[in-house]
Amino acid sequence: MAEFSFELGVNHAGLANIEDMSPPIQAPDDTFVEYSQSLDLGDGTVRGAGWTWASWFWKGMSQASRDVLKAFCTGKSANVSIVTKKGDGTYQEYTAVMVWPEEEGRALDLILNLEIVFRKMVEV
Repeated sequence: MAEFSFELGVNHAGLANIEDMSPPIQAPDDTFVEYSQSLDLGDGTVRGAGWTWASWFWKGMSQASRDVLKAFCTGKSANVSIVTKKGDGTYQEYTAVMVWPEEEGRALDLILNLEIVFRKMVEV
């Protein structure tokens, strides 16, 4: 049984916990940003604008685990459904654009410092 609720799928019906995939993928270090832009207003306040985005980061993982994630993003980006942790620590489902990193660090049979960004997130 999964310890965390990070899920990924090609759509809502296909969501699966990444810890239950084969091979299992460890829960990532995650970042959640409610607004992609901060707009300075004339009265000195700031308004949040733009899309919500999140990132999942792994310091190291096996090539097989990387390949499981890459199957959801066969190009540079792909439309997916995810469940990720919000800023308040609760989990929420979103549709999102999954963006594969420009570079992947490698050492022997490990993938190093893999960060996947999910942008244009819309709460489901």
